[in-house]
Amino acid sequence: MAKQFSAHEKKLLSIFKPNEIFYYNGEKYIIEFAGKPMPPKGESKTDVFVGVRKLSTNKPLSIKISYKKNNAEFLENKIKAERAKQLLGCDWENILKNSIKNIKNDLLNSKLIYIKGKYPTKPGSITLGWKFEILTVANRKLSGKLIVPKEKTAEIIKDVYSGIHLPDDKKHCFVGKNQIENSGIANTILWGDIKNSFSVQDIIDKLIPIEKFIIDHPNIYFACTGCNYRILEDKCDGKRSLLIYVNWTINKGKLCSEIVFDNPLKYVATDIMDNLKNCLNKLNINSIDDFNSNKILNTTIINQ
Repeated sequence: MAKQFSAHEKKLLSIFKPNEIFYYNGEKYIIEFAGKPMPPKGESKTDVFVGVRKLSTNKPLSIKISYKKNNAEFLENKIKAERAKQLLGCDWENILKNSIKNIKNDLLNSKLIYIKGKYPTKPGSITLGWKFEILTVANRKLSGKLIVPKEKTAEIIKDVYSGIHLPDDKKHCFVGKNQIENSGIANTILWGDIKNSFSVQDIIDKLIPIEKFIIDHPNIYFACTGCNYRILEDKCDGKRSLLIYVNWTINKGKLCSEIVFDNPLKYVATDIMDNLKNCLNKLNINSIDDFNSNKILNTTIINQ
């Protein structure tokens, strides 16, 4: 279960020292302990857990902080079908299909084979498909608003930020040596960069309850991020679930591509890579030099 804290989480955690006193919602509290919730794998939504006690009543309180830097973009990434269902409910596939429609033309016009590369895509990359990510803003070419039923919007957004429907092992995490119920479910948001001069009270004053935060931020967005096979390295990024995938086939003795939209998160990148490599082997495509009109049916998919 050992994990490395990011630098900003370490900085935030270092501010919450035992026996520090602060005011929260007009009441005086004392810090008893603080730590990072640690699930067996992956991440919980709580970046820093702070156990405090109200001085007037001796009543305990858990402050569970989800921290986002000023340049924070991704809320969840590399989402699998299981997590999509947790977030979006039983109709998750149709929600994803409807959301994708707004960027379908952009995807159909995407380059799929890269001779020179285009940052961050490396030379010799062939697109296997696109991963499903959830964003704070739609600031990427292949991104848009996640289209969800109006009556479910608040619950879905709350889950994205707090993690109320995460698996139990990510909800009931260890903080230090003790497992604490619901420690991985965040209840406050801290947005912005942390300065070295910040005190406990500075941080507390900047916390926003998640219920209030989602009122002020009523939308969430998605992005399709590319997942590629890199022919020079003979590998891809592993078993990443694909929101949309490329069906590579051989047609008229040449490599042919079809972008498939109607099986969201059904396949992983290694499945598509194996199929692609089989096609490449049959066509004797072994290097970047083989990406040409003699081997590729539709050369408009090549980024030269």
